[in-house]
Amino acid sequence: MGYEKESLEPLIQVIKKEFINLSGVAMLELGNQEIYGNYDKVEQLYAEYGYKHTMSRRIVKPFFEYLGMRCTQIDYNGMDGALNYDVRNDITHLFNMKFKVLTNIGFTEHVGEGDIEENLLKNQYSVFKNLHELGEVGSIYYHCVPLTRYWYRHGVCDYSLDFFSALCASNQYYIIKGPYEELYHPEKQAAVFYKKINDSPFMTLEQFSLLPGLRSTSRDYNYMKSDQAPSFETARALKGVFVEIGTWDGGFSFELLKNTECEKLYCVDPYKHFEDSSYPDGMNSLTQEQFDNKYNSVIQKFSQFGSRVEFIRSLSKEASARFDYESIDFVYIDGNHEYKYVLDDIITWFPKVKYGGYLCGDDVYSKNMDEHDADGNITVVWNRDSNGNPMGWGKYGTFAALLKAQKLFKFTFTIDQTQFIIHKQ
Repeated sequence: MGYEKESLEPLIQVIKKEFINLSGVAMLELGNQEIYGNYDKVEQLYAEYGYKHTMSRRIVKPFFEYLGMRCTQIDYNGMDGALNYDVRNDITHLFNMKFKVLTNIGFTEHVGEGDIEENLLKNQYSVFKNLHELGEVGSIYYHCVPLTRYWYRHGVCDYSLDFFSALCASNQYYIIKGPYEELYHPEKQAAVFYKKINDSPFMTLEQFSLLPGLRSTSRDYNYMKSDQAPSFETARALKGVFVEIGTWDGGFSFELLKNTECEKLYCVDPYKHFEDSSYPDGMNSLTQEQFDNKYNSVIQKFSQFGSRVEFIRSLSKEASARFDYESIDFVYIDGNHEYKYVLDDIITWFPKVKYGGYLCGDDVYSKNMDEHDADGNITVVWNRDSNGNPMGWGKYGTFAALLKAQKLFKFTFTIDQTQFIIHKQ
């Protein structure tokens, strides 16, 4: 999973408050953690401490070492000096020391991947027991892991806030902060800081099995992005005619066809490279041949659904001419995310939705209009190459477009994760 500024900054604040002087403080990280998301924000945080990252990979360990900490990592990949230990087994005898800071940033949900589901509880018990026993009285623990139902098919399990509340109560941990929801763009995590205040043994497996909120992901959806779940759950309560604007590899539409009562799905996507600046997105770096290959592979993938699905390879407004007003039960907008195009899509398709139907969409990454430029967009850089050049990026004006369209149509909308949901009434 890795750190973003929003998850790294509170860790630094907590440990500096608890220890004041970090020199020689022993730290155990589960995972050789890297920086994900908006790296520019993390670099600003680094700069506050006078640190400049010079490695090609964005691992965080050198930063902790710069602060004076002695950082040990455990990761199955064994990279960057991480110890390749299987935390499903007792690993406490492999260390001749205890740790003062122990972190679990998106690691425990992967413990037991490839193992049978019946071992999920035992595997999770083992890793949390290892953490307990590798700390000493006064040790600080930080968990930041997938919040229940926000990371579909990510790892073998996810966690509720109640899970960590009960874990702390059962083991007499002192809660420093949380449990709370931590935004990890675009999903959410369950986060908590706590302190070990006595040397009591860890709870038993039977007690651990009674903790609420440890959920297996084995039955989650396979193809769509996890942050699309609110729109998907909206669609699952409907039947009839569905339209998706911006299909790309078909992950969301595939789930619609497999797991809803959609009778007919129209997938609208031009699969086109634009030579001008009308598609300001990293995806437009693909050649037309690559778009053609993607289109052909998706067509083949969807052939199993027969006449239930129809692809319309054209721009959104052109495709809309095929549909009568108030003829569609569900529309999903996930095309060009720039303000003017999202606004055009809402204006174009909202009248086509039946009363009682829904128009939903993707990629609301900010509800703060102060973060938007004069054109109504925010630019999000998801990752960069070793030279600092953007690799994944895009302009997103979804929220500004919603506000404008709301004035025109007088509808109300809700935001859930990165999804907007409009119920036409």
